[in-house]
This record gives sequence, C-alpha cells and structure tokens, in this order.
Amino acid sequence: MPALPSTPSVPARPWWRIPLVRELAVVVLIKLAVLLVIRAYWFAAPTVPVDGTARVAERLLGSATPNPVSLEENRDDLRSGR
Repeated sequence: MPALPSTPSVPARPWWRIPLVRELAVVVLIKLAVLLVIRAYWFAAPTVPVDGTARVAERLLGSATPNPVSLEENRDDLRSGR
C-alpha cells in the first residue's frame, strides 16, 4: 500500500488576522458607535409635557361639555370685529 503524501502543516491563523473578519468587525463597531451617539442625542431624557396626563385623557375621552363653534359664527365674528 502506498504511503499517503503528507500535507504540509499550515499554522492556523487567529480569527482576527483574517482581513474579512477585521473589516466586518470595524464596520460593526462603527455602526454601534453611531447608534449609541443617536441614542444619546435623541433619547437622553424623556420629554413629558406639562399636564400631559390630563391632555391625553381629554383627547381620548373627550371633553365633558363640547362647545363646537361653527365656521359661519367664526366668520361673522371676524367680520364684525368682535
């Protein structure tokens, strides 16, 4: 039986020495940095409007006494100077 040719031993390269892996790691780190900057800039602190809960409740539930002003009444008021 013939002897199998021996393959030269190739030292295994560490994963960070592969160019594609390094490029992908750099791109992912840049994207992560951009996301963190966006988060810090736009979402640093929640903005709660003054009397926000009451305004939301009024908007969702409606006001107790609706007082609609018709367009004609508003137009008449503007013409007469009231």
